[in-house]
Amino acid sequence: MAGSAFTNEDVIAAVTDRFTPVLIDADVDKKTPGQYGASGWPTVVFTNRKGEALKKSVGAVPVEQFLATAQAAGKDAGKPKPSKDYKALVTAQEELDAALEKKAPAKAIAAIEKIEKVGRKGRILDAALAAKEKLVAEGKAAVETAVTESDADPAKALKDLKALLREYKGLSDVEDAAKAAIPDVEKKLPTDDK
Repeated sequence: MAGSAFTNEDVIAAVTDRFTPVLIDADVDKKTPGQYGASGWPTVVFTNRKGEALKKSVGAVPVEQFLATAQAAGKDAGKPKPSKDYKALVTAQEELDAALEKKAPAKAIAAIEKIEKVGRKGRILDAALAAKEKLVAEGKAAVETAVTESDADPAKALKDLKALLREYKGLSDVEDAAKAAIPDVEKKLPTDDK
């Protein structure tokens, strides 16, 4: 089952949207499986917030069958009440979206850090990590542009590199690239600009 159902994107979405997956090793914890009437392995029990069983899937079942069980359990669970972490994630996601729209890397990085701090796997974290990769690529490209333009105007290039250090603070790849470029650009400055 772990090789098929739990790698299926629809199953992952159905399970993580309404539930918090918890793995119980029946060889170690014999009490919990008994509480939920586990009679075969694997047994997946979908519960509400009070721990009351809503639906159960026993044994290796086809992905479609497991998905239907997960979706039915989600409906039975009712509308979810967002956790404090989820509220923080949604707020940080909104901040990230606004920062990306305004092309404000420092604010986007701050929002990404909030999302990473919560550490909850799912679409919000995935989107934040994708945005982070894009910011790193954009930041490194901006460093390369500053270096390329430093022959014509080293003072402006130096100013741009220092601005990139501020704007991309927290993205070590960009910071390292800018820090590495600064000494070379400084060598191109006329002696009275140093």
